[in-house]
Amino acid sequence: MEEENKNNSTSTKKTTVEETTTEKAHKKNKKLIVAIVIIILLVVIAASVGGYFIFQNIENNKSVGTTWGDTYYAYLKEASLEQDLGEREKYGMQSNMENTQIQFCEIEEGETPAMIMTYTKDGAEYVNTYKISEDNKVINVAYKEPSTVEFLYNISLQQYIWYIHIQTGTQDSYKPISLGFEELNNQETSSENLTNNTNVTNSANVNSTNATDTANATNTSNAENISNVTNSINVASEDITKVELTPEYTFAKDEATTVETVDGETLSISKFDETFVKPETDVSQKVDLDINSMDEKLIKDAVTSTVAGYKPESAIVTDEVQATVDEKVTEVETKQEEIKTAQEEKAKKEEEERKAEEARKATEEAAKGLKVGNRTLKYGTYKFEMSSMTPPLSATLVFNQGGTFSLNAVNFSETGSALETSQNCTGTYTVKLNQETYPGEYEDMIEFTPNNSSESFYLTVTADNTLEDQWHGYYYTGS
Repeated sequence: MEEENKNNSTSTKKTTVEETTTEKAHKKNKKLIVAIVIIILLVVIAASVGGYFIFQNIENNKSVGTTWGDTYYAYLKEASLEQDLGEREKYGMQSNMENTQIQFCEIEEGETPAMIMTYTKDGAEYVNTYKISEDNKVINVAYKEPSTVEFLYNISLQQYIWYIHIQTGTQDSYKPISLGFEELNNQETSSENLTNNTNVTNSANVNSTNATDTANATNTSNAENISNVTNSINVASEDITKVELTPEYTFAKDEATTVETVDGETLSISKFDETFVKPETDVSQKVDLDINSMDEKLIKDAVTSTVAGYKPESAIVTDEVQATVDEKVTEVETKQEEIKTAQEEKAKKEEEERKAEEARKATEEAAKGLKVGNRTLKYGTYKFEMSSMTPPLSATLVFNQGGTFSLNAVNFSETGSALETSQNCTGTYTVKLNQETYPGEYEDMIEFTPNNSSESFYLTVTADNTLEDQWHGYYYTGS
């Protein structure tokens, strides 16, 4: 019995030892599992963080869609790095700009689109324009006067053109965006002629790739290119130039061609409508860009959206849009023809009225006669007769308004009269006051010059409607 109890006790001890050993093993395995889990979690976290940064790096270097878009993005990103908002003026940006938006437009077919930045300041709208030049610079023109961007059809040139609409209190001016860049380029080559109170412009050196991609061409493998552009952009602040730009078309406020027809109807067409047609169509998309809180992601998202929303002229001007523009051009031409006809009819009527008025005045003047000194001669026929002479002498003098006369003399050549060389002639007459030459001193005299002779004869106005010389007297007999 004692032996059996001893065996049972030994067995119990073995079981207890085995249980203790197993429990220790379980605890050790549990710690190992926890350690493995922790290591796995750390690896996952590290991979996630690393993956995030890798993703961010890929996103940061990913193309916005085109190489020219990448260049503009790099330019704006460089501007955002200027902590002093005042320093951003060399990029055409100011701290008081509000409601800023960007868009792209095609200013020349086949060339890199220009970037347009519109904004408000002190309640007025303004425009900056940006372009990638042939030597890979981003240049900008900041318009100092209130202005907007308009896509217009130029009727005389038969072209669609992007214009800067510059507005003042008295006039509206329309300048092609391309002309602003051309003038800037010309001004930079002759900086000694530049003025100091005009538009701020800037040139930035950009190491860009081919900048003639179309808006629809995407290039997701451009990560390295955009990284290079971003890293190598160099804004040359000493290149800032101020230029005075002359508008291409300038109209006074509400300027129009207006005419009143002979029937009293008023026809009118504005100078703008005579020059342009504004197509009713959607142009390139505008995207908001807050320049006072720009960060890399905000800039990239804005430029990416703007590139995606860019439309070249061929996409803007559909067949339907062109048909509508053609219709409006026809309406303008019809209105211009109506105005031209009305102007001609009005001019003809005014000429007729002028001639009638001249005739009326001439009749009045004829009724008054010619004033010679203190005496008056009526226009009409004057006669001289001397029947006592043999043969009898007679002459008829027709005294016309307008300075002409005609004379018909009878028998003067046979008497040796002073009118011998002047018989049967026409010519002109001139009033001579205080004549002191041939044939003596005369007052209130008229000189008659025949067309067929260089020798003149003279008659003195001795009374109203009376002409005399020392031999003859002419008296008014009627009109």
